Amino acid sequence: MLRSLLGFLLLTGFLLNAPQAFAEPYRRLVNFEWEAIEGAKHYEVELQQIKDEGKGKTFNFKVKVADWNGRLTPGKYIMRLRSFDYRGVPGEWSTPSDFNVGLDTVKIESPASDSKIKTNDAETIPMDFKWAAVGGASSYHFVLTSEDGKTAVDEWVKEPKFNTKVPVAQNYTWKVTAKSTEGIE
Repeated sequence: MLRSLLGFLLLTGFLLNAPQAFAEPYRRLVNFEWEAIEGAKHYEVELQQIKDEGKGKTFNFKVKVADWNGRLTPGKYIMRLRSFDYRGVPGEWSTPSDFNVGLDTVKIESPASDSKIKTNDAETIPMDFKWAAVGGASSYHFVLTSEDGKTAVDEWVKEPKFNTKVPVAQNYTWKVTAKSTEGIE
């Protein structure tokens, strides 16, 4: 009986799959504050995300005070707002303002700042550079420079790590910048 029921479900296209988990998009806390308008009972905030192919999703929020905070995915946005009087009649929309929601700052894991790495090798040493993954980042710009300027590495990588060999007995500076698919750093 069970076998025929399973066969029926497969033939008719009805088969229940196990639940699937989807990753939530990374969102960053954003705060807006504006000058209160005398007599305003509430405000409407309109945020529109700008995508490479044009305008994206529009979000509207009503607030009773002259500020708003919430979480937005990194990207480019346009914001405008208007006030409502005691009758609920809206005023004119403000001039649109564009802004970017950037990515978080990269947090370096290793090697730590001012580290001294000991080696018995006289020429080069393999180095592993690691940092915490940044939400919303699709790539990382890794830059390593020696104090004498003879060693310079400038690479784009997808993972939050970079491996290379560096000459010994040198001081190095390294930095990493995260970047989203929309070009937001």
